[in-house]
Amino acid sequence: MLPLVRALLKTPEYPRASDEVVDWIGSIPYLLFHAVGLVGPIVLLSFLPFAKALLIATTFGVLYYILIQRKKNPPFSVKMGAVIIAHVTLFLALGTKLALVALLSMDICFVLFFVRIFFIHSGYHVYFSHKAFKTGRWWQLLLAVGGEAALQKGPLWWAGIHRLHHSKSDTPEDPHTPKKGFLWSHMLWVMCPKYQTYKNVGVFKDFGHFPELVWLERWYLAPPVVLGMLVFLAGFFLGGFAYGIVTLTVGFFLSTVLVWHWTYSINSVAHSFGTQNYETTAGDTSRNNEALHADGGEENHNNHHHDPVSIRFAFFNGETDFSYPILKWFERRDVIWDVKETSPEKIQKGLLRPHVT
Repeated sequence: MLPLVRALLKTPEYPRASDEVVDWIGSIPYLLFHAVGLVGPIVLLSFLPFAKALLIATTFGVLYYILIQRKKNPPFSVKMGAVIIAHVTLFLALGTKLALVALLSMDICFVLFFVRIFFIHSGYHVYFSHKAFKTGRWWQLLLAVGGEAALQKGPLWWAGIHRLHHSKSDTPEDPHTPKKGFLWSHMLWVMCPKYQTYKNVGVFKDFGHFPELVWLERWYLAPPVVLGMLVFLAGFFLGGFAYGIVTLTVGFFLSTVLVWHWTYSINSVAHSFGTQNYETTAGDTSRNNEALHADGGEENHNNHHHDPVSIRFAFFNGETDFSYPILKWFERRDVIWDVKETSPEKIQKGLLRPHVT
């Protein structure tokens, strides 16, 4: 915690440009979304008896920790066993109706968290930003819609910002380097009009000839709005309007805010804390940080900066990348092809210290 406080208080190495300003007024909807996602569940719990509210909150926290933790990394069977025990416990303690809405909300939250993390990592990042594999038009569309469901704008905008980051990593031109301030790199840059309207010529050259992607780029709110409606209806059909509000608040709003900040942490935490297997470009501060284990492989951020055009992010024993086997599974079924992977020679080249692959 202390290193994080120091990072927040650290004087920026680079002054922000005159057009790198936070639009607080224009960001009110974004901040309100945070409030609903983070404060909303607490407000909903306040309507319950304290013991039941505490049980639900504790169950959510324990399950979330078990599912995302890395250091002890229990096997999948243990994680699923914990999920089953939590479901049975809540049913026995709360009664059928309340347990159903609590569990449905938590399950939707966890599923949408990991699914949308996968689409941001494999779709927005690996495919649209780095073109690390090829795929058909329908799967390309699914990758775009799945990424947009995470409310991180369109794939062409996202890929454009990311390509700019790689080409200018941790220089004054990098849109979200922590050298401009830790909080800026984490989320304030998202609230800057300069980057909200950014367009990368290379990305539009690669994907701008697909009318469905251009349409989605303009109407990027459509997929998350539809998703939010479906999440609300799941609770509504279970127990009416109040239950729909519960599933919407926890399953959609809270889940989305969690996905945002796990994604943001790659720009801030993974450029401030962790280890470096490689010295990449001059001034590049990218690091591997196993605390970001739930980010689909993104925790191996220094590895990624060593070889950006690769679907594989985990190079050595002890490193994880839950998206990699999924993409390999798709490759074996010819859903994706021309897959680019880091070669053994590339992995060994430029190592700062010996590792076991």
